[in-house]
Amino acid sequence: MLIAILMAGCIWTGLARDASPALRAVAGIGALLFGVGLFFPLCRSWARGPAFVISPDGFFLPSFSDQMIPWSEVTALNRLKYGRTDSLKMLLEPAFASSLPRSNSASLGERVSGRRTTSAVVPLNLLSCEPDAVVAQCAAYVEMAQERSWREMLARGETPPIAPILAQIRSHRPWLTYMLLAMLALVYAGELQFAVNANNHGEPSVLTLAYLGGVIGNRIWLNGEWWRLFTAPFLHAGVMHLLFNGIVLWSAGTALERLLGWRWLGAIFAVSALGGSFASVLFNAPNIVGVGASGGIMGVLAALFVICFRLPESGLRTRLQIRAMQTVIPALLPFLSSGGGPKIDYAAHFGGFLAGGFLAFLIHQIWPHEQSEPRYGVFAAIFAFAFVLISAGSIIPVYHLRQLYGH
Repeated sequence: MLIAILMAGCIWTGLARDASPALRAVAGIGALLFGVGLFFPLCRSWARGPAFVISPDGFFLPSFSDQMIPWSEVTALNRLKYGRTDSLKMLLEPAFASSLPRSNSASLGERVSGRRTTSAVVPLNLLSCEPDAVVAQCAAYVEMAQERSWREMLARGETPPIAPILAQIRSHRPWLTYMLLAMLALVYAGELQFAVNANNHGEPSVLTLAYLGGVIGNRIWLNGEWWRLFTAPFLHAGVMHLLFNGIVLWSAGTALERLLGWRWLGAIFAVSALGGSFASVLFNAPNIVGVGASGGIMGVLAALFVICFRLPESGLRTRLQIRAMQTVIPALLPFLSSGGGPKIDYAAHFGGFLAGGFLAFLIHQIWPHEQSEPRYGVFAAIFAFAFVLISAGSIIPVYHLRQLYGH
C-alpha cells in the first residue's frame, strides 16, 4: 500500500502542468511500474486458484509455499481474532521451515523484514467456507499426525517430545475442579444455615457435624448409617479447614484434571474420599466425629505424583511431583495433632492417599501410550456420578436426624 501511494504521488506530480521533462520521465516510469505491479496480482486473482487446500497428508498454502506441508511438521495451531480479522496461525518446526522454499510474495516479505518466518498464516475471513470447520479439521489432522508420530517413536523405543503433551495439557479446562470447590463452599454454607448450635467462633459445632453426616464409628457400626461415608468428605469443621482444603484441591485438582480428564479426576476423588472415610472409621475412636475433604484431596495428590511418570523427564514433571510431595509429607506426619482445636484426621489422610495412589497406578498400567486420555472413562464417570448421587440422597436421613435433634 505504501508503494502504491508513492507511485500514485509520482504520477500525479508528473502530470502537473509546470512539471519538468525529467519529472515527467520519472512519472512515466513510475506509472509503468505501478501498472505492471498491479497487473500480475489481478491476473492471479482472476485465475480463481485455490487459496488453501487441506488433506489428511498435509496442507497447501500458495501464498506461503509452493509445496505441500505435512501435518507432522506443525507444532501448534493458534487462531487469532482482531475485529473483523480472523486468521489461523500454524507454527512449523524451525528446521523444516528454514529449508522450505517460499512463494514469491512470502520470500519478498522475508527479504524486506530480514528474518525467516516459521509460521504459516491463513486468513480465514477471506475464504469462501466456514472458518470454524476449517480450524476443527486442521486441529484433527494435526492431532492424528502427532499420535502417529508418538506411536512410531514408541515403537523405536524413544520418548515422545514434551511440546505436544504440553499443548494437550493446556487445552483442557479444569471445570470439574471448580465445581468441586463450589460444592464444598455451598455445603459449608448449609452447615452454618442448619446448625444446631454454633460454637464461640460462629463455626459449626460438633453436634452439627454429627447430625449433618460426619463419620462416627458407633453410628455406622451399630446403627447402620453407612451413608456417612459419603457425606463426611463434603463437610468441614471451620472456615480455615475449608480454605486450606480448597487451596490444595485447586492446586492439585487443576493439574491432575488436565492430565487425566474430568472423568478420572472425579473417580479418583470419590475413591479416595471413601478410602479416607473407611480408614477414619477403622482406626479412630468410635465416638470421634470425622469430616473434611482431606481424604479425597490426599488421593488426588498421590494420583498426581503417580500419573506424572507418564510425562517425559522434564522440569514440568519434577515441579508437579515436588508440588504434590510438599503437601503430602506434612499431611501424613502426626506431629500437628496436639492442641485445643479440631484434631487432624491422619487416618483419613492415609486412607485417601493409599486409595488414590493405588487407583492411579492401575490407570497408569492400562493407559495406552497413543491415547490422550485413559481407557474406561465412561465407567469412571458413572462411579463419580453415583458417589455424588448417594451423597445428595443422604439429605433424607440427615433431615430425619435434624428433626430428632430439634425435639
